[in-house]
Amino acid sequence: MDLNLTDLPVDAPAVRYMRPDPRLMPYISGYHAYAAGRIGGGPYHEWFFPGWANVRFRLASAPWQLGYGDAAPEEVPEMVLFGPSRSGAHSISQGGHLVGFGVTPLGWHRLFRDPAQRFADRLTPLDGLWPAARPMQDALRDARTTADVVRIFNAHLLGALRPASPDEALIARLFDLLVEDHDLDLRKAAVAMGCSPQKLRRISIAHFGFPPKILLRRSRFLKSLVAIVGTEPGQWSQRISASYFDQSHFIRDSHYFLGMKPGAFLALDRPLAMLSIKARQAALGAPFQALHRLGASSTA
Repeated sequence: MDLNLTDLPVDAPAVRYMRPDPRLMPYISGYHAYAAGRIGGGPYHEWFFPGWANVRFRLASAPWQLGYGDAAPEEVPEMVLFGPSRSGAHSISQGGHLVGFGVTPLGWHRLFRDPAQRFADRLTPLDGLWPAARPMQDALRDARTTADVVRIFNAHLLGALRPASPDEALIARLFDLLVEDHDLDLRKAAVAMGCSPQKLRRISIAHFGFPPKILLRRSRFLKSLVAIVGTEPGQWSQRISASYFDQSHFIRDSHYFLGMKPGAFLALDRPLAMLSIKARQAALGAPFQALHRLGASSTA
């Protein structure tokens, strides 16, 4: 699609986050629109944070590549599923506008049939995977503003929801625990939730994409990362999670999730990622998608 939205700039980075219909809030973490810069003016490099799955549509035919972790960047399809991710992603674009929405672990089963782990840290074309993608893309051809995008996403997503998972209550409880408690004893949590640790692990892999321990580490790391933005390394130990043994423990997690030291990552020129932290917090109530709370956008 060769289309730009009139309320986003065409020659400068910009980010917009929008709330979904209240009926979608448990399943969709928010809508987003990115302006990467002038088409043909790139390449524009960005490094993005790990998070839940996202569905995205390119509104301009300019080339765009992305790679998770150490993987070589690959061409991003016009309609694409960004799977749930443990690793940060390196994006190389040539400008233009992009729109999409985040899918919570509760929403994964409502939209997709396959286990989330199958798509973890991967780009997957939506053609042949998700029947709602093509009608949604066709409707986006008529979008002129981000308000049009919200209207189109709301209408198509409400019509695409599958029946709820029988484990929906357990998924919601695990979702909350992952954000709230980094020292969680998962065996005790499983007992309190009325299921076995084995079932809790299966639910986590199927709906969240990863085992619970990785997800706990990810949320702890991201909370600590946002806490040190704008501070000197000598102040990090006062700001990172108390569940880290020391600052070197935090740095090891940074290598695990981002492939580099936190200082190196924060020193990168990544205007969209930094704009995203502030814009997402203001519109949806959390700086990172991986720290999103169910219903957060209804109280933002």
